[in-house]
Amino acid sequence: MQSADPAISVVMVMANALYRQGLSMLLESGGDTTVVAQAGSCESAADAVAQSTPDVVIVELDHSHATGGIDDLSACASASPDSAIIVLGDSLDTDAILGLFDAGIRGYVLKENQAETLIDAIRAVAKGRFVLDTHVIGDLLEAVREMRRKLDSCCPGDRGSLLTERQHELLVMVADGLTNRQIAAELEISESTVKNHLHQVFSKLGVTSRSQAISVGVRTGIVRP
Repeated sequence: MQSADPAISVVMVMANALYRQGLSMLLESGGDTTVVAQAGSCESAADAVAQSTPDVVIVELDHSHATGGIDDLSACASASPDSAIIVLGDSLDTDAILGLFDAGIRGYVLKENQAETLIDAIRAVAKGRFVLDTHVIGDLLEAVREMRRKLDSCCPGDRGSLLTERQHELLVMVADGLTNRQIAAELEISESTVKNHLHQVFSKLGVTSRSQAISVGVRTGIVRP
């Protein structure tokens, strides 16, 4: 008789203890998920994440942290790089959500959903898949269409010539998956200088996020896929 698959280990990171504990009990009632640790913030969860190396880390971010949440996630992400992070959020801001995926999350689920949606997302990311809330997909597709419209109005040569040599170098490094800190160390410049350069790159390419910049770079031949 074949043994059952091991339970998916989960760390819950949410500010509201009652909500966190109630959701943990609900997740465990399904039988294939085990909550191995809970915490009120990514910073306080870092040790538990490092020790338990869970399959999935669920992080709640409210709208006020939608754009700044990348910094909040870094502690959990660095504590266990192999753990898949799901963000529970309440924002429909596509740029903010894309920024979270750029930072390494594997799933984004709106808090307004039923628990079954989160359970399905946990199972999916544990298998290596990406999950995006269906309520966000429409806005994201429209953002992609708008980006393509901008690309169609400008030929590849024009896009490439807009960037300086240093800006082109930074875009290539972004496409290689380097963080701002890693780029700064590689080029021996400050992180603020990297951010300033990337802001100019985004402006020249007509994009608002790293993922969009990479897409434009590949599509127009500025960087190689």
